[in-house]
Amino acid sequence: MTFRARPSGGRHRRGGKSDARQQLIVNLAFVGVIALAVVLLVAVGGLSYYDDHFAAVARAGDVAISKDEWRARVLVDDFELTALKTRIENQMASGEIPGDYGRQQIDLIEQQRTQVPANAIEELIDDRIQTTLAGELGAAVSEAEIDTAMKERATTKERRHVLMIAVEPGLEPAVTPAPSATPSTSGSPAPSGSPAPSGSPTPSGSPTLTPAATPTPAPTPTPAPTPSPVPSGSPSPSGSPAPSGSPAPTPSPTPSGPTPQQIAEAKARAQQALARLKAGAEFAEVAKEFSTSSSAGSGGDIGFVQQESGLDTPLTAALFALPQGGTTDVVEGEDGIFRIGRVTEIRTEVVDEQLTQELQSAGVELAAYRAAIRAGLLRQAMEEKLIAQLTAGPVEQVHPYRILLRADPSDPSANDAEVRAAHILYAPKDDTSGTDAVPSDDPAWDAAEQEARKAVDRLRAVPEVDARNKLFAEIAAAESDDEGSKTDGGELGWFSRATMVRPFADAVFEGEHTDGEVIGPVLTQYGWHVILFEGRRQGARDRIEAIKAEAEKPGADFVAIAKRESEGADAGSGGDMGWLVRYQTEQLVELVLFSLQAGQLSAIQLESDGYVLYYVGERQTREVDDDQLTTLRQSAFQNWYTPRKQAVAVWRDPVFAAPADQGF
Repeated sequence: MTFRARPSGGRHRRGGKSDARQQLIVNLAFVGVIALAVVLLVAVGGLSYYDDHFAAVARAGDVAISKDEWRARVLVDDFELTALKTRIENQMASGEIPGDYGRQQIDLIEQQRTQVPANAIEELIDDRIQTTLAGELGAAVSEAEIDTAMKERATTKERRHVLMIAVEPGLEPAVTPAPSATPSTSGSPAPSGSPAPSGSPTPSGSPTLTPAATPTPAPTPTPAPTPSPVPSGSPSPSGSPAPSGSPAPTPSPTPSGPTPQQIAEAKARAQQALARLKAGAEFAEVAKEFSTSSSAGSGGDIGFVQQESGLDTPLTAALFALPQGGTTDVVEGEDGIFRIGRVTEIRTEVVDEQLTQELQSAGVELAAYRAAIRAGLLRQAMEEKLIAQLTAGPVEQVHPYRILLRADPSDPSANDAEVRAAHILYAPKDDTSGTDAVPSDDPAWDAAEQEARKAVDRLRAVPEVDARNKLFAEIAAAESDDEGSKTDGGELGWFSRATMVRPFADAVFEGEHTDGEVIGPVLTQYGWHVILFEGRRQGARDRIEAIKAEAEKPGADFVAIAKRESEGADAGSGGDMGWLVRYQTEQLVELVLFSLQAGQLSAIQLESDGYVLYYVGERQTREVDDDQLTTLRQSAFQNWYTPRKQAVAVWRDPVFAAPADQGF
């Protein structure tokens, strides 16, 4: 029998089918991996696109503000600044404004441009919240109003070049050249009705980040008003022991204004100036001779003004009723200043018909621009509605008084006992800034000590306290190396122990001292100090509690106590805050005041500038006067809006909310 091997072809066929099946599975798996990779790439791209366009940069309550919305508002705000910069450059080129002033404004614009990304987020947050609150006041904005506002924004209104003579009662003519105007950085136009300072108009336009209901006018060069002297208190010495912060100024009586005689004399001088002009005298010569405004130095030239420039209202009305070359009569302003104006040139209103094309060229979406315009109009409408509600007939008002004791709530030593003193500093080589570089064995230290001891001997030789204090102030003014206090007789004001370097503090706080006592010389790292001890008192908290206890006694005169004890600027009037309506002051103060009846004292309040005690003298339902209306226009809406905004949960992405030069 022959044995033959069985053919194996069948098994090979089965093996071939298995290989093909495996290859198919591999191919399908490969395709699946590719498909999954594609899906993942699409998903990642979608997430990236979402994050780049729709992710929130901020939230106001439940409403998110996307990156696209933020970018659109940034472009709008940047467009506004660029348009204003271009307008200023054109005015510089045409001679409407001086080059220095124009460059100053342009520098300000560029500074504001760095704040645009962060400001745009805050604008959008306010837009969301105010849109929600608008119904509470019955405010709304129509598409037609937005159309009108856009046309106004594209319009440069009539400008008139003005020369002005201003005669303010009680002031002598100002003949020094006018300094450059300091532009406002607030971005907010001055409220209409605000008094113009010192006979000079407010610049008619400042860079604004949120488009408002009216076009941003071009800035007008305005000489800065000459500042009136303000009590500054006791200046802190530079480089020597002094209280942290500025000591409270000594209260001074509230100025009563010019006398009737001063008013009559000012009017007579203004009439005399007008007579000179009518007789043919050059305006510049008359301005330099008679005007008390800082523009006198430039011949009365206050540049180009618009009707909304903030110049005195009666004068503005008179100027815009004149032909070119015309001169007003003497105009008594709302602020009591007598003015004469002349129009030397009139530039008529100009409408930019290319606004839409300019927006497109700048990459600004028309819808985003209209949304920004709407936000500005809505806020304006809300302000008007609020003012109308607050002034509709007689309203509830309070007449409060206050006593303020200054203290820093963040300073742990704010309630410590305080000393008042003056000093004369004798620094080595008469230089407080370089004492660290003077070796301790340098003869300059001994020389400074000898000068200090001579001063001590001179002072202690005067037995009468008032005469000694007078001599101390004279020596301080003549010899002290502390430039910050020498002009005030070395006065340092009230200070706590923690605010002075230790040797100085130990000298005045340790032991018993009497008023007028001369202490020292005392050595510190700044030099040798001769100290005049002027008094000691409790910390602010203890003192306000004692004052409250005194004010609570039957028959106590709160006004007299305030005049004696308060450190506020209104101490001279007994802390009189005038009649107040709701939203005329910040919310926390308002809540305190309107919770009191006539004749009641408040609890002690700790505010940002110190401890305050309030007293309501009267409470009535009465009409809002003109001064109150001016204040309400300036602050009522913000006082109304701020607590409502604070009640909304607001989140800001710190990456985008921080002011910075960043791409978007």
